[in-house]
Amino acid sequence: MKILILVGFALTLISCASVSKKGPSPYSASWNGEAVTPADSKACPADQGYTKMKWKDLVTLAGQCVRAKNFFQVERVASHLARIEPESHWGSYFLALAAESRKDYPRAFWMIELGLKKAPQDGILLFERARLNWETDHKGLAVNDLKEAVKRNPSITEAHLLLGQIQFTEDDLSRAQSSFAQVLSKDPKRAEALLGMGEVAFRQKNYDEAYEYHKKAAQVNPRSALSFLRMAQIQEIHMKDLAGSLASYKDLQRRVSLNRVDGDIPVDLNDKIQNLTLMVKQQTAQKRESEKVSKREPSSKKVSK
Repeated sequence: MKILILVGFALTLISCASVSKKGPSPYSASWNGEAVTPADSKACPADQGYTKMKWKDLVTLAGQCVRAKNFFQVERVASHLARIEPESHWGSYFLALAAESRKDYPRAFWMIELGLKKAPQDGILLFERARLNWETDHKGLAVNDLKEAVKRNPSITEAHLLLGQIQFTEDDLSRAQSSFAQVLSKDPKRAEALLGMGEVAFRQKNYDEAYEYHKKAAQVNPRSALSFLRMAQIQEIHMKDLAGSLASYKDLQRRVSLNRVDGDIPVDLNDKIQNLTLMVKQQTAQKRESEKVSKREPSSKKVSK
């Protein structure tokens, strides 16, 4: 059964000014950054203080507003950035993100193409265009852009992650594994990449490896229903640890009841737990009977002199 781990792929974007010998420059096409967690609203003030900022601070603020998902403010800051630095690609880039957030794809594409004219070698622009192509169901174009984006700048972990997820859905397990490994080399605790590696190993029938990756993924992201389900399945079917599997299914059921996990669970947990409970009882009874029989049988026969 194909698991579509692209579902729920979050809008996790990066913002970081490029670096040159004279310091950060909005005209540079290089990129250096990594994924960040959402910042709180304090990092993206709603006032117009940005009108007094220099371009470097504007790029930083725009990125903070993306992380805070305040795309109204992203639009305002990016528009101001585009006015004061018209040759820079950063204004166009952030305007594309703002348009994407409201699903205005024609404008988002327009802004990205404008940015690429200003900085054709910038991988982050290709990554954003790949996202837009994927969201508008142009899968082939998305994959091409992602491959080119990671070539131009291997440091964009989000591009490696999305590429790996697409490769997985296309059954290209070897390349998916390589893409997820690229992410983990830069961010060993990236939950989506750990989950991806677990799913690749599961499909390849490397169940011990799959269990360990899903265990790590669940530790990093305890809301991952798929990771808890996979661990329970591996315990039940491949490790033959019925008691351990039963405990894992019960734990997952508890998390579901408390709304502590995300994602669909294609298993009836009640039926699974009832069946496993009976199987564990039978297994325990058989073990006890076996122990009784072994106690009745003499361990060795006495030898008469």
